[in-house]
Amino acid sequence: MPIYPAGSLNTAALQAPDLYIQIVAPKTRYINGVATDILGIVGIADWGPVNSATLIGSPGDASQKFGTQAVRKYDLCTAIAVSIQGGAANIRAVRVTDGTDTAATSTLKDTAAATGATLTAYYTGTLGNSLSATLATGSAASTWKLTISLPGVSPEVFDNITGTGLALWQNIVSAVNNGQSGIRGASQLVVATVGATALAPVALTQTVAFTSGTSGNTTLTDAVLVGVDGVIGSARKGMYALRGTGAQVANLVDVTDSTQWPTMLTYGLSEGCYMVTQGIAGASYTTVATALTTAGCDSYALKVLSGDWVYWQDQVNGQQRMIAPATVKVTESAAPVHVDQKPKFTTIQDSRGRTIQLRTLDPLQKSRIIMAVGGDLAANGPYMSAFAFPIASVVFIDDVGFGLPQTLKQIDSVLAELGEDGYSAIEKHLIDEYSAAKAKAEAEAATQALSAEQAAAKN
Repeated sequence: MPIYPAGSLNTAALQAPDLYIQIVAPKTRYINGVATDILGIVGIADWGPVNSATLIGSPGDASQKFGTQAVRKYDLCTAIAVSIQGGAANIRAVRVTDGTDTAATSTLKDTAAATGATLTAYYTGTLGNSLSATLATGSAASTWKLTISLPGVSPEVFDNITGTGLALWQNIVSAVNNGQSGIRGASQLVVATVGATALAPVALTQTVAFTSGTSGNTTLTDAVLVGVDGVIGSARKGMYALRGTGAQVANLVDVTDSTQWPTMLTYGLSEGCYMVTQGIAGASYTTVATALTTAGCDSYALKVLSGDWVYWQDQVNGQQRMIAPATVKVTESAAPVHVDQKPKFTTIQDSRGRTIQLRTLDPLQKSRIIMAVGGDLAANGPYMSAFAFPIASVVFIDDVGFGLPQTLKQIDSVLAELGEDGYSAIEKHLIDEYSAAKAKAEAEAATQALSAEQAAAKN
């Protein structure tokens, strides 16, 4: 009874009578799951894209993409830090400004103090003022090397830039904007523009600092965080930049203006997003309830919190701060639910000292393996029991993870990674498991036989 994937069996060429099975893929599409843990946050920062939803999954992401948290109203990085501490790990963060933000700049000079190239920070904000650039001799003869640095971020190095005069400056600008290879891509910190000089750089080494970067956080109101809608993504600002991101819970950091609640509610209903906000700090329940009634907001899509704000220990700035309750509340809705955070794997070690973790294959997984190997191999019992199923049970080899194989080639790849030592360890483990199960069965059979004899003796 050979088994074949659909389309691989030539039925016209069959000569021997038998039962031939062809596995046919389903014609209908499976229903894809929808993430329910995406949290949207809108606030201000000193770095990063403006009015663009950015994926954040860790504190490191937040610091690299938006800078560090600051003690101020509307602070985006503070809200991200609180949310991550509460369990959120799938955040779409939007930075807003008052429109006065500027990018920091610096210039590389030639021997006549004229501008050879202008470097402009990739994003607006005061964090760009911490950038520096160093132009020095390259590793190869008659070449130059440009190093761009930002504290907390790995330096970007553009080495072995060739050329003289204007061509050199053009090559420097090209290296920064376009990258030099698949390994050294374009800069993610600055953008370069060429000057008009045809002279060489001022010295063998010059280091320049960046200045004039501003964050645009001077004249902010709650309305700035709410933003304005647009037909296309680039026209959307503030809250509306979250459109299409799948964010099902949203927090406009520190927004308390009740006149903005109807707009937030309308957005929440249109996007299927649960909007969480609050009244001003210290407002009574009566005050907040009256404001909610006046705003005319009575829907499941908007939750307005009242009562005390939350004290939070800011370890970065070393002080206890008062945090808007919505910043804490949204985490409860956005944090993923883990039913079984620690899957039960069997751990063994091979003769090379590697740790191998094995899963127990359930019936569905076994059927997937049968489909993966296909054809005559699936009907080959010794191969399936000695190789396919044991290899498919491998989850980790040390810190390297392996999913359930989908093809015969993937099974072979895991087997090659295991090698003789790894496979022998799995084989020994399976033999030990079989021996233990056999001994247990024999002991149970002996116990049952003894019980039967004792019962017979009493009779």
